[in-house]
Amino acid sequence: MAAEGPRGLPVLGRPGNGATPRSRAPSAGSLLRAGNVTAAPAGDRAPRWPARPGGHVVLFQPRVGYMDHMRSKPALPLSLLHAAALTWERHPVVVIDQRVHADWRARLVREMRAQPLCLGITCYTGPMIARALEAAAVARAASPDTPILWGGVHVGLLPEQSLAHPLVDLVARGEGEATLGALADALAAGSDLAAVPGLSYLDRDGRYVATPAAPYLDVTAAPEIPYHLVDVADYMPLYEGRRSLYMESSRGCPYACTYCYNVYFNDRRWRAQSPERVVERVRFAKERFGVEDVYFTDDDFFIDAKRSRAIVAGLRGLGVSWQVQGSDIVCISKMDDAFLAELAESGFRRFTIGIETGSQRMRDVMKKAGDVELVVATLARLARYPFIVFGSFIANTPGETRADVRASIELMQRLHAVNPNFRNSPVYHYAPFPGTPMFDDARRAGFVPPGSLEGWSAFSYEGNGGAYRVGGEPPEFYERLYVATLFNDRKVEEYTVPWPVRLAARVYRPIAQKRLEHLYFGFMPEMLLARRVLKRT
Repeated sequence: MAAEGPRGLPVLGRPGNGATPRSRAPSAGSLLRAGNVTAAPAGDRAPRWPARPGGHVVLFQPRVGYMDHMRSKPALPLSLLHAAALTWERHPVVVIDQRVHADWRARLVREMRAQPLCLGITCYTGPMIARALEAAAVARAASPDTPILWGGVHVGLLPEQSLAHPLVDLVARGEGEATLGALADALAAGSDLAAVPGLSYLDRDGRYVATPAAPYLDVTAAPEIPYHLVDVADYMPLYEGRRSLYMESSRGCPYACTYCYNVYFNDRRWRAQSPERVVERVRFAKERFGVEDVYFTDDDFFIDAKRSRAIVAGLRGLGVSWQVQGSDIVCISKMDDAFLAELAESGFRRFTIGIETGSQRMRDVMKKAGDVELVVATLARLARYPFIVFGSFIANTPGETRADVRASIELMQRLHAVNPNFRNSPVYHYAPFPGTPMFDDARRAGFVPPGSLEGWSAFSYEGNGGAYRVGGEPPEFYERLYVATLFNDRKVEEYTVPWPVRLAARVYRPIAQKRLEHLYFGFMPEMLLARRVLKRT
């Protein structure tokens, strides 16, 4: 019989507990999915909540950040709509969005007083947690006996810590589709929650319970997201004057980047919809909603070259432009000129590439595939095509020095020189995700993980004072680095933002470029205005 670790979790793959020395230890991702129900002590499994047959499900989308108002409209609440895909046909679902519903409090109180099966809230690490807690407090006051389910990467990686908060009753640890559907069924019937896959909660005796996750979703066979739960017109921001809709066509990433939650959350598995399904969905969105541009939110879109070619062929002639949020330099470097020409003819407009750092030393630490020179050579090739290339960068990583930050700035400058369509991201603050290899490095560097949701809510990826000190510079350095790299090129002006913001960005650009050239952030009065903008919710 396997030994037990903390909270009854089985300890596998170690000599002395039935495993041989040659056994491969299970990955962190597989342990996250395995749960502990079979190892948990037997106890009273009577349901904590009474049956509510005929009840409905309420889903809540908190505000994300300053980009909610930098774009003309927010993006679809994709995580909630995907979670509802296997639920809405059996149980009514209501979506409340803090970004588009000015009366969200009144809506939430009204729905909670109708005694729903549960309230589901999504969030990720940072200020979004504080907004989620605000909504949860409103809901708890209106309906104290309704369970509150939290989902998203943050609580999925820290389910037990999250459950210590009085406003968190249940945690969906991974994909939401199977978990939400089975949970709604169980709450409607008043049955045991131990049969709900991928769910974490505390039983009546306060013991932590984690049920095994369902098999990974077949993303091709999964039903279309329930667009009817929202007014899609509220979620089509303009991109180059075209109505854009966010869409997911694949999940996960096979790479082993040491900072990334995918290593833990998706266990390095990449799953993709078939090309036929992707093209069918885009055609449907165009015909049904008048979509003119599609923004794919995939972690890494171009992993399968054969699939990519088939999608490009299918999208050509639809009259829809499209962009990709997630792509990697290795896959793009392998694209030949014939494919890149086809890509342009299909209406493709933008790559987003996770470059992360210009320091080869830090790329090696992060296990980033492809070296700095491959990045430069690939961007130079792409300059022959009309693609915007958005490169994302992070800083404040463990072991990073000022020389490493300077190497990132120098790489940005090289990429701007070889490709006029290159746009660098603002340099985001590294997020120390528990379970990732770099998280352990961060702790060794002195990072003390917060012990509560409120503590994690103080963190921010953006330049608004919410950085922890993990790298070699004080948090204020990274905050000011973020602001300077937000305005050092034309990206802000290319969003459909208010004209005063575009004008201010244009005027400030040469100042930001000079600051980055010298890495001088000592006297920066513009931070007063920047903080006001970045802290807007």
